[in-house]
Amino acid sequence: MKELYFSGAGGLYPYLMGIGKFIQDNYNLDDIIFTGNSSSSYITMLLSLNIPFDTAYEEHGKIMKDISSCTFGPLYYYFDIAKKHLYDYFKNNTIDIKKIKNLYIQITNTKNSFNYNNWESIFINEWDNIEDLLNCMRSSSYIPIYGTSITNEFRGMKCI
Repeated sequence: MKELYFSGAGGLYPYLMGIGKFIQDNYNLDDIIFTGNSSSSYITMLLSLNIPFDTAYEEHGKIMKDISSCTFGPLYYYFDIAKKHLYDYFKNNTIDIKKIKNLYIQITNTKNSFNYNNWESIFINEWDNIEDLLNCMRSSSYIPIYGTSITNEFRGMKCI
């Protein structure tokens, strides 16, 4: 098996979506392991589940429309709005989360410390349900100004 790793994208997220679309449209991805962190966890999830990027663009447009109606734009609201749209997508498209074996998402466990030297990177590749997967992706990409707390809790860990 081969692995395709996408690192954090930040403001380059749309660019990496284009790269993901190109890869999806032009390569056989049957025996590939996809690993991502931060916003790239969304791109690797799309590739792993073979969700067309055109569909992702449409869903992303809905997220941006909702965010544009918020007083402070994405500040404080982004993660909750994105989760709502992703959850709705999965609710309407049957995907067995427990059968995903080729997706790894990197999270950073702060171990409840703001001393960077104590932080630990962990790769997650099993989820109990869609809520668990979406919270893992949120934990991987969590930036405090886009949420309502300093860290995001995932399976008892404080992540950032």
